[in-house]
Parts: sequence; C-alpha cells; structure tokens
Amino acid sequence: MAYQNILFDLDGTITDPKEGITKSVQYALAKFGIHEKNLDVLDPFIGPPLAQSFRELYAFGESDARQAVEYYREYFKETGIFQNALFGGMVDLLAGLQRQGRSLILATSKPTVFARRILEHFRIEKYFTAVHGSELDGTRSDKTELIAYIMQQHKLDKSGTIMVGDRKHDIIGARNNGISSIGVTFGYGSQEELTGAGPTTICHSVDELKKTLLLRGSNQATVTEVRAIGIRDSETVDRLTAVWHSSVAATHDFLTAEEIRSIEPEVRQGLQLIEYLYGYYEEDRQPLGFVGMQDDKIEMLFVEAKQRGRGIGKKLLEAALKHEGARYVDVNEQNVQGCAFYANRGFRIVGRSELDSQGRPYPILHLEI
Repeated sequence: MAYQNILFDLDGTITDPKEGITKSVQYALAKFGIHEKNLDVLDPFIGPPLAQSFRELYAFGESDARQAVEYYREYFKETGIFQNALFGGMVDLLAGLQRQGRSLILATSKPTVFARRILEHFRIEKYFTAVHGSELDGTRSDKTELIAYIMQQHKLDKSGTIMVGDRKHDIIGARNNGISSIGVTFGYGSQEELTGAGPTTICHSVDELKKTLLLRGSNQATVTEVRAIGIRDSETVDRLTAVWHSSVAATHDFLTAEEIRSIEPEVRQGLQLIEYLYGYYEEDRQPLGFVGMQDDKIEMLFVEAKQRGRGIGKKLLEAALKHEGARYVDVNEQNVQGCAFYANRGFRIVGRSELDSQGRPYPILHLEI
C-alpha cells in the first residue's frame, strides 16, 4: 500500500547520533561521579526517553533522572547536537517521497526545539510537513502519546499512516495507535528487539526502506487511488481550492464570478476544519478531485473541470459511503448536473430550502441515501 502519511523517528532512523548522544550522557553521568569511558556501553540511550533510560539503566530516582537530563542538555545543546551524521541515501529517500506527494512528519522523543535545529543543520527540514517532538518538561516523550497527538492534530487516517523507527518504542507506539510500522535495523534497536515489538515489516538498510516506501515501476506509475488527506497545509488547501473553483465554474452557471470569489474563503476554512477529507490521485501526484464529510453528511464533492466524465466523482462518492458511512448531502437545485449525479446513485429528495446556508436566494435540495 502507498502510505500517504509517513511518521519518521529521528535518532537512529534518519541520522546516526551516536557520538553526540553518548558523549552528552557521559557528561551527565560524570556529574554524578559515574565515569563511563566506553561510549558503546551508552548506546541504549539512543532512542528512548532520556529520563526513562537514566532510571532503567543506572537506577536513578525520579529527581536524579530529571537532573541528569538537565546536565545532558548542557553538553548536547552546544556540542552534542552537531556530533551527528545522516544515514547514507536518506536525502534521496526523503526527496523521493516528497516528489510523490507524501506527507512526511517527524515524530521524535527528542525535544522539538533540538529536532528542528538538527533538520536545519542537515538542510532536510524542507522535506517535512510537520515536526513533532517532546516538550522540554518531558511532555509527549512517550511514543504512544506523541503519535496519538500527531494523529489528532493532523486528522490522519489510520489506514494511510505508517511509523518508521529503529526502537521498540516506535513500533509499540504505532501499534497502540492502530497504525502500521516499519522497524529499521540499521539504527540502534536489534532485530530481536524490533521483532518482539511486532512491526508490520522490517528493513535492514536505507535501500530496502526505499524499495518499501517509494512507488516504482511502470505498473505503479499508473496507479490511481482515493485516499485520506491528512495534512491540510497551505499548499494542499491551495490545490484543493483550485479544484473547487474549476468545478464550480463548470457546473454552477447560476453563480456570478464575483459570487464564486466571495464564497472562496468559506471553502478554504471548510477544507481546513472538515472532519474527513479524501482526494483522488493519479500517478501519486496532486489531487484531481476531493470529497469532504462531517459526521454522516457529504459537505463537498468536486472534480477538476477537465477531469470530469472519467468516473472520479463516482469513486470519491463510493469512498464517502464505504469508509465514513455518509448518508446525506445538500445540492443546489440549479446545479442540474449535481442533482442528476446523486439521483443516479440512489439519493432521494427528503427536503427543500428556499435559501442556501448563507441566506442567498439559491434553493437547496436535501438528499438522503
């Protein structure tokens, strides 16, 4: 399946942070009189929440664990943060996914402020539509909590979302939130650790990860699909608004150009706030049509004018009926094509209003299936 939303862990998945993290831990331990010369011993600190690791690996109490994290940050924020390296081939993977229109979201236990600096340092921030990490007080350092927050904030469809990470915490967090996961063994979690957590699949190299995530080959190049639209960033809203404008201009000849322009801000707001939003994609590029639903009602369904007649509207409607249980829709009475479209698919008129929802003199038919 071509997952639209890909959540990436940072440490041990995108970058190899060993030197910076282990030296920062070494510095913190020294403050407690623990002098660890072998940095390899400190590898287990890479990935899990820091306070948890200090408690589990060195039996620190809650107070000492919090203080150790503060000492860790003294070294990390100035020096350790840049003692880091990208895994080979990672930029190609991120760029390829972006070209295919995927939404890449960083999901790391590292504080967001540090995560952003690392992405900027390696000049890869442009590939991510959102960056989410923990707060400096430790909030959302747990992967289950973090992923739940991301899913809710961006209204992500579970079936179209996958988590990629190198530790069991990434896999468990994904499983607890009902999404798929990929465990990568080129980081710091062993195959035994990852297998025990139950990932959807395991990749042993960045190349293998590319083959798993990227759409390739002549057969995949012609893939068409209807999928949930998770991220509602400005670029996505601009594209969907352009589809709406094209569709309305072709089907709503009872509206003037000025009236269409006046409605556009309502459409933009609706695209950002509506509960369920699906797009029709061809060759994994920009959406050619979309359907939006709130509860069990279709609030919007539009297809780009030059794409009409290809069955795209039918496929979008089928997704609304099948996945979200849509039963109702309102249609402008003067939109003859729209009325016929729904009537041909089993909708019947159950009511009529003289004015539209904004009080304009355009009668609305209320339909139910």
